[in-house]
Amino acid sequence: MNDHQQLPLLKIVVQSGPNQGQAFAVKDRPLTIGRGASNDVVISHFSLSRLHARVRATPHGFVVDDLGSTNGTFVNEAKVTGSAPLRPGDTIRLGTVITLKVEVGPAGAGGRPDEDKTLVPPAGSARGDTDRTVVPEATAVRPPPSGRAVQTVVSTTPVVSVQSGQRNLAAWLWMVVAVLVTILIIGAGLGYLYYATTPPPPPPTEIALPPTPTPTNTPEPPTSTPSPEPTATPEPIKVPGVPAAVAQELAAPPNATNQVDPFCQTEIEVTADEPVFIQWERPLAEADGETDYLAEWLASVHYDITLDGRPISTFNYYRVGPSLHWWHNLGLLPAGKHYLRIQWYTSRQISNGLDVAPADGQVDVFGPGPAGEGFCEIVVPEPIAAATPTPVPTATPESTPTPTPTPQPTKAQQSQVSTSPAPLGVFQDFESQSTWKRGDQPYGEFTRSSAQAHSGRYAGQLSYNFPTANNDYVVFLQSRALAGQPNAISAWVYGDGSGHFLNMWLKDAQGQTWGMSFGQVKHTGWQEMAAYIDPSQPWPSGHISGPDNGVIDYPISFQALVLDDGNDDYSGRGTIYIDDLNSQAGVAAPTPTPASLAGTTVPGGGQVISGPSTSGGYTLALGRQHKYEEPWGAARGDLCQTYNTGNWDDTNPNFRGFNLELSLTNDSNTFVADGWLPIFITARGQRVQVCYHSYGGGQGTGVAPGETGYVTFFSLVPKGDYVQTVQLTVNGYTLQICLDGNGGYCR
Repeated sequence: MNDHQQLPLLKIVVQSGPNQGQAFAVKDRPLTIGRGASNDVVISHFSLSRLHARVRATPHGFVVDDLGSTNGTFVNEAKVTGSAPLRPGDTIRLGTVITLKVEVGPAGAGGRPDEDKTLVPPAGSARGDTDRTVVPEATAVRPPPSGRAVQTVVSTTPVVSVQSGQRNLAAWLWMVVAVLVTILIIGAGLGYLYYATTPPPPPPTEIALPPTPTPTNTPEPPTSTPSPEPTATPEPIKVPGVPAAVAQELAAPPNATNQVDPFCQTEIEVTADEPVFIQWERPLAEADGETDYLAEWLASVHYDITLDGRPISTFNYYRVGPSLHWWHNLGLLPAGKHYLRIQWYTSRQISNGLDVAPADGQVDVFGPGPAGEGFCEIVVPEPIAAATPTPVPTATPESTPTPTPTPQPTKAQQSQVSTSPAPLGVFQDFESQSTWKRGDQPYGEFTRSSAQAHSGRYAGQLSYNFPTANNDYVVFLQSRALAGQPNAISAWVYGDGSGHFLNMWLKDAQGQTWGMSFGQVKHTGWQEMAAYIDPSQPWPSGHISGPDNGVIDYPISFQALVLDDGNDDYSGRGTIYIDDLNSQAGVAAPTPTPASLAGTTVPGGGQVISGPSTSGGYTLALGRQHKYEEPWGAARGDLCQTYNTGNWDDTNPNFRGFNLELSLTNDSNTFVADGWLPIFITARGQRVQVCYHSYGGGQGTGVAPGETGYVTFFSLVPKGDYVQTVQLTVNGYTLQICLDGNGGYCR
């Protein structure tokens, strides 16, 4: 302590935050700051950690320590890692809001004043003692040297020097000083009695400030310790809207066709004659020892929702872990545009306990007052008949298939199915103008064009722009009822050699939506491609949405064209042309390659035993490791970046981590370049992102002829799902293996 006695008194003044204007003195004893009740300085704010920072003296001066806070400690906006020195005039920022100013008090011996706002623990007291000595902002008590008594009274009046010949005058001066000192002592005693017997004032109703501290020997009442619990927050303010607390907790709504996010900020077209459900999610952190975020949200949030200016006064919610999912059934909406508007407010300041929006390394804090808003324009179309080449008088009108959920990859809906089914043959030749609706993915345009045509003057021009090195695709929707029982759809395609998958969607009489693939566009110029209609085909064919009974129930309707990048690493743009979409019956089933047979049922019956896949002199097989780990937290943004940083969202542990080692044997005469990356498709038909985990032989130099390379990959799948299909394209050859729920070969 002797090393510190030469240091000046350090004064910390709160410049912004709940304790604005309050000052704290630091000398020999460290001063801890945070929102926990055990700190020397308690500031109740969500952005502070329970034990956030500490200011202390060292032989070389004062320093501030960051005590592992969540939102950081900053000196002059420079983040503190460990400790940082403090100088007069420095600004300390704690978390997102609280700022402190560093000042120095006057030198000289300190006395006990009669009024102050500054808390300094008595010299020599143990950390955590509740006694605090009241000292002025401008002065401080200097600890006496060892062996000396404490001088408790020092006059602020100058002392007049007395010469040997002026004893009478000196005596009078000393008497005046004694009287003044006596008055000060009496005043201090009266002040002590007043503060000891007067209870602390009640907390303000709008801004949470710490109550007035009591003198040294009086225990602090329980209400003097700020608490982060909801009861310690300011009194709620009055806000508009329907309180979340009145919402009913109900099960998730049915898997409806029309599901709209009220915060979509754009125009969404829905299917007519089916109810519209609005749904939105509020992620929340798990409750900790101090805050129940879900309870706070229900108690403090109000939603003001209107549809075409009319208020919506009821809504429901269900829980998934700590998160809240809100929903409301708008019912059937008439044709036309409808404006859905949502505003939400908080009656007090609350937090979701997460760093979500924006992801800036600090927890999100809302209110009190307006906290967010959004809108969505809902378009209910009039029935639109798809273009037909020639009316067929003999066609018998059929009812529209049973409405079912639309394909999950897009929220946009297609035009209504015509009540006049097209007979077998060409049902779209693009000679007549017709409307195609693009899905949510804004990665292309589909227009009628005369630049290329297989027959007639026009074809459909599909211009795509896939901007990311992820799974990019674009959907164009147009419904057309098809007569008879076609088992294939063909199209003439003017290819660009890109290798992208051209797929179609169809819906059957039971409301099942299926995806069927024409194959990869590896050719250039015109070539006929066919999509065989069989629900047992492997990816990219398969079930999209609705019930799944494993069979096609006729009659069916054509729904959409889909272009999906053939390699997730691809980014770029191109154009293909499509002409003469043709429904056909009695088409022979294609002969599957060994790779495409893996783990599937061959048309006509018979299960194929899965194993390594060989094609074109290349063999893809399982390596030594195939392991699932669960529970696993969600990725924060890009999966591979999260995997490299380890920054998982453990508040959402609803996933399974999957490590899979694959071996690639090259028995061809062609070198395989480094960095081969497979496609993973889950049992539910979801394509999931794949990341590199570790490398074995062949990586770094590729896989030369006669060699085998080993690579371990990582992916993340939802609980209850697993990777079923692994597909790898090598030098134009596609290899595919089937996996079971444990990562081994299908049986």
